Amino acid sequence: MEVHFRKIKLYTNAIRIGKSLKFSKNYLPLWQSKGLTDIYWTVYSISPEKNAQIFRIKSYTSLELIINRIHEADLKVRANIVLSKNNICNLEKFKEIVTWLKNYGVDNIAAWPVRNEKDDYDIYNAPSMFEIQKMREWVEGDEAIMVQTEEHHKLYQNRIKLGLFPDEKLSSSWCN
Repeated sequence: MEVHFRKIKLYTNAIRIGKSLKFSKNYLPLWQSKGLTDIYWTVYSISPEKNAQIFRIKSYTSLELIINRIHEADLKVRANIVLSKNNICNLEKFKEIVTWLKNYGVDNIAAWPVRNEKDDYDIYNAPSMFEIQKMREWVEGDEAIMVQTEEHHKLYQNRIKLGLFPDEKLSSSWCN
């Protein structure tokens, strides 16, 4: 059976892309030649130190380096900003990270409020819907930026996905 995908996207925290030039030079162009079109990259902060803290690693590479390595492989970069009360929690912080990412060449930006264990909007840890609405209004008309909410999450859950996890397990139902 042959499966055709319009776009093939890799969802990543970009730790390996940033840490290993050899990995980036070997695998990103190879995957691009096999059909990979976009890297969807989870971004919590423009600060490498804050990202390292959130990912619970010793250090996190500069965001500029990650963006450059992805673009060098002729791939598009989409930054997925995680909105949370402890980090990107209001319009001013959102504007700061979006402006920074756009200035460094990120092709598309999506922002998602943090979710709870049941995969629902986390009322305790996500910014208020009032703040999220202000973010949505600020990006209105810019097709390269989306602020995602529940209606987007339902669409996302129903798409076909193939997941390769760090333990090398492959799944086609991890979001369904």
